[in-house]
Amino acid sequence: MRESSEAMVEAMLERLAQEVFVDHKQAFDWMDRPNIALGGATPRSMSRTAAGYQSAKRVLHAIEHGGVV
Repeated sequence: MRESSEAMVEAMLERLAQEVFVDHKQAFDWMDRPNIALGGATPRSMSRTAAGYQSAKRVLHAIEHGGVV
């Protein structure tokens, strides 16, 4: 059960990344690239916890709106 909810959260983050980047390849690359704002973790790995998902989501919103994290 836990694995399926983790997969759902990861899919939600992927969808949000696709909305922000528009280009699907760019979104998937972002998901798998270590991110300084996430302490060097990948957004995909961060999506495994609620707090990590929220952190990755904040980074995406900052990218989308030109803000800082």
